[in-house]
Amino acid sequence: MGVSRRNILAVSVALLAALALAIPVLARPDRAEIVLSRTCHVGSSSLPAGKYQLLFDGNKVSFLRDRKVIAEATGEWKRAERRAEQTAVSYEQSGRILEIRLSGRDAYFAIP
Repeated sequence: MGVSRRNILAVSVALLAALALAIPVLARPDRAEIVLSRTCHVGSSSLPAGKYQLLFDGNKVSFLRDRKVIAEATGEWKRAERRAEQTAVSYEQSGRILEIRLSGRDAYFAIP
């Protein structure tokens, strides 16, 4: 019993279509929400205390407030020793943001 080329082509096209639909879902940027209790700094931008939405896209994070980008920073994902229990921001005494940990993730975003 032979398999026709037409059947192979149909199966291949179906698999490629399924893969094409799955890739955007896998590449979706991470999002998080944080509340800063004090004014912090990222790059040359100052972030007053308050609620922010974070949008991670690869090695870039955007800080949004009322759907407007307030600040952006580049950094890198680093492996953590254990999963974060909650979303949290670490900063220096001066207010410069150093890292962002996302709840449930075993990696954190480090900002140089």
